[in-house]
Amino acid sequence: MAESCGLSDCNQHATFGLNPKSMATMLSILGVLYFLGPAMAGRALSYYLTQKTAGRRAQILELMASEEKDYASKNGRRDSDEWDYVEAPSGASKGASPADRHWDGIVGFFHPFCNAGGGGERVLWAAIRATQQRWPKAKCIVYTGDHEVAKEEILDRVKTGFDIQLHSPTILFLYLTTRDWVLPSSWPVATLAGQSLGSLVLAWDAFSLLPPDIFVDTMGYAFALWLCKFLFKDVPTGAYVHYPIISSDMLGSLDADSPTGNFGVNAGKGAGWWGKGKKMYWRGFAWTYSLVGSSIDVVMTNSTWTQAHITTLWGPRRNALKKPAAVKLLPPVNVDWIEQNIHVTPESEKERQKALLYVGQFRPEKNHKLILSAFAEFMATKTPATKGAKLILVGSVRDDADSKRVYELRLLANELQIKESVEFHLDVPFKGPGGLEDWLRVSSIGVNGMWNEHFGIGVVEYQAAGLICVVHNSGGPKLDIVTEIDGKPTGFHATTSTEFANGFEQALALPDKLAMRKRARQSAKRFTEEEFVKGWIPNMEQLVALHPIWLSKRRTSLLTLGLALTSCVRSVAPENDTHGAVSSESHLCSEIGIDILKRGGNAADAMVATTLCVGVVSPQHSGIGGGGFMLVRGPNGVYESIDFRETAPAAAWEGMYEGNVEGSVWSGLASGVPGDVRGLEGLWVRYGKLPWRAICNPAVHVARYGFPVTEDLARYMDAATHDGNDFFTEDPQWAIDFAPNGTRLGIGDILTRKRYANTLETIAKHGSKGFYEGDVAKYNVAALQAANGTMTLEDVKNYQISIRDPISIFYRGYKLTSCGAPSGGSVALSILKIIEGYNLSNSEDWYLNTHRLNEAMRFSYAARAELGDPAFFSFMDDFEAKMLQPKTASDIRHRISDSQTHNISYYSPKHHFLPENHGTSHVVTTDDTGLSITLTSTVNLLFGSQLVVPETGVVMNNEMNDFSIPGVPNAFGFVPSPINYIRPHKRPLSSVSPIIVEHPDGTPYLTIGAAGGSRIITATAQSVMYVLDRDMTLPEALKQPRIHDQLLPAVSVFEWAFDNRTVEDLRGRGHNVTWVGPYLASVQGVRRLANGTFEAGSEPRQRNSGGLAC
Repeated sequence: MAESCGLSDCNQHATFGLNPKSMATMLSILGVLYFLGPAMAGRALSYYLTQKTAGRRAQILELMASEEKDYASKNGRRDSDEWDYVEAPSGASKGASPADRHWDGIVGFFHPFCNAGGGGERVLWAAIRATQQRWPKAKCIVYTGDHEVAKEEILDRVKTGFDIQLHSPTILFLYLTTRDWVLPSSWPVATLAGQSLGSLVLAWDAFSLLPPDIFVDTMGYAFALWLCKFLFKDVPTGAYVHYPIISSDMLGSLDADSPTGNFGVNAGKGAGWWGKGKKMYWRGFAWTYSLVGSSIDVVMTNSTWTQAHITTLWGPRRNALKKPAAVKLLPPVNVDWIEQNIHVTPESEKERQKALLYVGQFRPEKNHKLILSAFAEFMATKTPATKGAKLILVGSVRDDADSKRVYELRLLANELQIKESVEFHLDVPFKGPGGLEDWLRVSSIGVNGMWNEHFGIGVVEYQAAGLICVVHNSGGPKLDIVTEIDGKPTGFHATTSTEFANGFEQALALPDKLAMRKRARQSAKRFTEEEFVKGWIPNMEQLVALHPIWLSKRRTSLLTLGLALTSCVRSVAPENDTHGAVSSESHLCSEIGIDILKRGGNAADAMVATTLCVGVVSPQHSGIGGGGFMLVRGPNGVYESIDFRETAPAAAWEGMYEGNVEGSVWSGLASGVPGDVRGLEGLWVRYGKLPWRAICNPAVHVARYGFPVTEDLARYMDAATHDGNDFFTEDPQWAIDFAPNGTRLGIGDILTRKRYANTLETIAKHGSKGFYEGDVAKYNVAALQAANGTMTLEDVKNYQISIRDPISIFYRGYKLTSCGAPSGGSVALSILKIIEGYNLSNSEDWYLNTHRLNEAMRFSYAARAELGDPAFFSFMDDFEAKMLQPKTASDIRHRISDSQTHNISYYSPKHHFLPENHGTSHVVTTDDTGLSITLTSTVNLLFGSQLVVPETGVVMNNEMNDFSIPGVPNAFGFVPSPINYIRPHKRPLSSVSPIIVEHPDGTPYLTIGAAGGSRIITATAQSVMYVLDRDMTLPEALKQPRIHDQLLPAVSVFEWAFDNRTVEDLRGRGHNVTWVGPYLASVQGVRRLANGTFEAGSEPRQRNSGGLAC
């Protein structure tokens, strides 16, 4: 008999499992705790289980330490101080710090049928191997009901069956006594509910053996994960979902008239009283299932189909709780072995027979009857393709019911007169004579007839072997497997028997079958273990980061919960949303800001912490090597505009880029004196509550211990290197962080910026002096001067922020406030003031109002050419005041023609152009005192000047490119604006236009702003317009398609989501229209609702943005 846990004193199955005694104990405890409430019950039961298993935990850890020591004495030291030396199938982990890999907790894998040998078990063992290699000191516990096999037998089978070698000392099997509770045969009635209840009993059995530090279910027992959260609220939970227990397709299949009413084993069974009862039962179960799914921390799904249904069922509750969305992680399949042993070549093509291979267990849902009918229909055509064709059915038989089903299928083949052309092969091995391997080698076509198969491992094996697939037009085979490669098909899809018959004909009649076989094999490469590991590790890193013991070991608070989170990770649901809100382009950083608020900080504290974090994770847009603007509304309603824009060095002069325009972009001459640190410190000095170091430390930790490369960052890295200059790998200073192993990091890889972390730590200790004086300043200046720059230590030391009075207008009774020049706030307010004279809520005038909005943009951008640094132009305040006067707006409306647009001189007689800026980031924070802050920071172009300081890791800006350069017209021949020429200590013009909206009674309503260069102005104005004029929520407003027209160039730019009729209407009015992708700008905002709660909205065009309230 197998040992129950591998310990000498616990070799009886019932020792810690759910025997009658422990069952009675549990029921007694539950009876008492029923009156105490769920929370108290969970805590009490958690305490009971933890105390009960404390001795066993100590024994297990001692046993594993002993086995590890024995292993090391026989095989040498396994561990190393560098994760790079621990090779996973995908290669060494990128960017992981040595401290990360020393996590030594217990990961519990809940897989009661671990010895089954199927595709689900391959996922389990691949996941464990990846976990062991990523965290060599972690202990992997497998909760299983396979009593008949010992640990050594299981590991041997894993090695021989899956070619996966696990590290024996750090894996242990705990044997469950109650697996029968989850068998379908135990629940002949109400199977869904019965098996789910059984999984609760089975999970209790597992936790009675040992509560883990992290609990992962790899079989689909969501109720077990809910019980874990109920009992141990601090234990992170993860699910790998192969298929949903119930789906919207299942619910629809009960109705014959629904789109899915003709599919599945329950098709059309919703009629009558019994059917109505079944509907109610299934809907009630679906509601419960969604409740359970919302408790899980990290959810992985095996296919697009599964992901879609899990999102439908679990998504609304998970979104409400700010939990991350379910991610798709394709499972590993035996692709490598098949490719090595089955060739797809002209020579192998000669061995192929006209065999149609269908591999699948003989269960009703596999729909063998459909395939037999289709094959009969195909053979009846008697085309050349039918000559010698045969159908090979290969599958396992589990019980008498399956045997009977095979017998019925044989009778059907006889009835359809295709008996001689159909072969049945039952329970064949994969390898060896007569095995599946042989059929994959000689067959020509791979068939799958199951409706809505959640994935389809057999279909992947078909493709890896070079078979041309004819599969059901649903589920995983349609969405993930038999898909196009380079715009060309890898197989055929069908639904009815006739469609399948046609698919067989087309596949067998292909003139060039080899070409499609090669595409199919290429498609299968997406399902290797290497690809699976790349996705598994980042998700496990989330769970490790969430583990409270690990957080305390790293001397952090909840601020580091998001350190390893992927693009869409959400925070744990707040208790309420009345304290404040944070919105930024990084969900991870927004979570840090939210935690600052929860810890007693205010909006200023949250702003500093969030902005510093954004500078770490989004160096393409922001960082302490740049500068920006912020608008602050104090708790007393008083506004301040804080200008921390970069300034030109003292040695700068008007003609410094004559003959060297590129110098304003890529050299040491390109950088203005950074203002970011002084700006943030200035905000904190005026409004902050928490200690400076406390609000800086989260960014230090993110930089030091790493963060996953997001989809947004990867996209911008590609954009910055589109011309072939991959400075991330070719420049050794960039490569230290972005290509530590010689290859640029990709999505999900962990990126650390340790030099930058040291710089931030210096700033945390010494304040702004740590940046503007001392070694950091010396290194930064030396790097710039080495690249032909003129900035001096004196320039840096003397930098000061500028506090200015903001500008404001009244718009439909609301007060709108923004920053004045040299920002673009007056331009955004001018647009709104002009369109205030039109009725924008009337949808019937949508085309006309879009034209009017476009014209308002053109007039306002014409005035922008007259803006500049008010420290150098005394008339600037008066000019902006005139721009925003109601009479000016009225005069412009009179000049707007409803029937046509005009040439450029109609709006701007001077024809001056202004340079665009691009690399910006926006953050909004608010709190319950009324303190509201909207801030834009920038390094100008993507990744600034592309100069990273070797010693400090600071990415320097190229803001000098925002000045106008004399004698250098733009591409349209227009001369630059003299008002924006370079002067020493001058600040260049900017498009930044943050806005704060107050109700007529003076209470704060909307705080908003954007990033995105010259498109900031129009994106902000339109978002405000949608909220105030069309009564949209903030998320609704941010989703709306946007238009942009800055007069020069004379182009009206529409996002793709704009409807064609609107665009054509403007074209008819004379506008030069064009389409662009959905990245005109990124808007962040927070709205305070009438009930005192906050609604945070983040840019939906950015995949990894986050707007959170607490």
